[in-house]
Amino acid sequence: SEALSHTFAGLHWMFGKLMVASILLHIAGALKHQVVDKDATLRRMWFGKGDAPTVAPHVTKAAPPLIAVIAFVAAGFAAYGLGFLEKHDGPAVESAALEAVASEWAVQDGEIAITISQFGSAVTGNFADWTSDISFDPAPADVMGNVTTVISIGSLTLGSVTADAMKSDYFDVEAHPTATFTADIKPDGDSYIADGSVTIKGTTVPVQMPFDLLIDGETATMTGGLTLDRQAFNVGESQSDAASLGFDVDVAIALTATRN
Repeated sequence: SEALSHTFAGLHWMFGKLMVASILLHIAGALKHQVVDKDATLRRMWFGKGDAPTVAPHVTKAAPPLIAVIAFVAAGFAAYGLGFLEKHDGPAVESAALEAVASEWAVQDGEIAITISQFGSAVTGNFADWTSDISFDPAPADVMGNVTTVISIGSLTLGSVTADAMKSDYFDVEAHPTATFTADIKPDGDSYIADGSVTIKGTTVPVQMPFDLLIDGETATMTGGLTLDRQAFNVGESQSDAASLGFDVDVAIALTATRN
C-alpha cells in the first residue's frame, strides 16, 4: 500500500526527530543539575563508583509517561497537519526524448511491462515511451526480419519504488536515459524468436525472446516475453539478497502494428 508506506515513513521521520530532541533534553537536564543546581545527579549517573550521597528510592509517578504519550500523539497530529504523512514525490525525472522511426511496420499501440520481486511480492510496472523499428517478411526464411526497440527509462512507472528505480544504483537514468533491444526475427516452429541483445546501463547481454505473431491483412499482433537477470546489467548492486530484491526481472511485450 503506497498510502500506508508514506504514512509510516512520515511517522518514522517524525519519531526519529522526537527521539533526538529527547536525548538532547536529557543531556541538558544532566548538565543543568551539575552546573546550575550543583547537586550529585550527574555523579550518580557516571561510570564506576562515585562519591555521590545516598538518595531515597525513586518513586514512580504516572505523570512522566503520560506526558511522553501526549507528546508523541501531539507530534503525530502535528506531522499530519504539516503534511509529513502524505505522499511526497521526489524531483520528477525527465524522460529522454526519443526520435521518431520510419518503420516498415508501425506500432499503433502496445505495452512493455516489467515485473520484479520485492520482499517476495510481485511489483509490476511499464514504460510509457518507447519506439520500435520493425521489418518483417512472412515468407519462410532463416531470418525473416529485424527489430530495434529504444526505451525511455525515465518513462517507467513501478509503483512506490519508481523514484528509487531511477537512482544510480539501479537504472541510473541520468547517465543512461535509454535501453535498447535489437534482434533478428527467426522462425521457431509454429511461432517465432527474436535473437539479439539488450543494452541497459551501457551493458549489452545476448538474449532470445520467443513470441507469437498473428497477421491479419496489413495488421500484426505480437505477444512475447523473456526473463532478464538484473545482476548482468549491474542493476541494484547493493541488493545482493534475492529475498529482498529478486534477481529475475520478467519482461512482457504486447503490441499491434500495421504495415506502412
